[in-house]
Amino acid sequence: MNGTWIEPEVNWQPIDYLNADDLNRIENNIGYLYEELNKLPYNIPTQIHKTWNNKGIPNTSDIERICNNIKKIAEYYYAPPKYELLSVITSKISLNNRDISFLEECLKWIYNEFTILKRNYNSHQVLKQKQFTHAQLINYRHEQIRKDWSLLVYQHN
Repeated sequence: MNGTWIEPEVNWQPIDYLNADDLNRIENNIGYLYEELNKLPYNIPTQIHKTWNNKGIPNTSDIERICNNIKKIAEYYYAPPKYELLSVITSKISLNNRDISFLEECLKWIYNEFTILKRNYNSHQVLKQKQFTHAQLINYRHEQIRKDWSLLVYQHN
């Protein structure tokens, strides 16, 4: 992974085609979210990523792996609207522009929640003020951090 977020394409048209650059952007963004969220106490399970070149095309198992990686992040951190449709995509024989747009939209929704969390809620400060064991932090999701931050701000005002 290159360690930076690459703005996703969320408005795929029927005439657009998926190429190695698109696949690498999707894989990179999944890896970026995985790495950044695991710096916080989310402990998302290990994911497998692939670097694409122009000599291969994605097969069903590649798309299933990509969808499952997004689903893991969603389950441990933030479930974007209709993310359960990722399961529908994995059962398709071929993908269309709406499917690829949806994959990238899911990543963008998760990224947006992550940037809001980092900017406005300063989850590290919330967690530092609580006494947790590592085992307790494993399942600590951003909704609880947001709730705790709101309570903390309210108590100090």
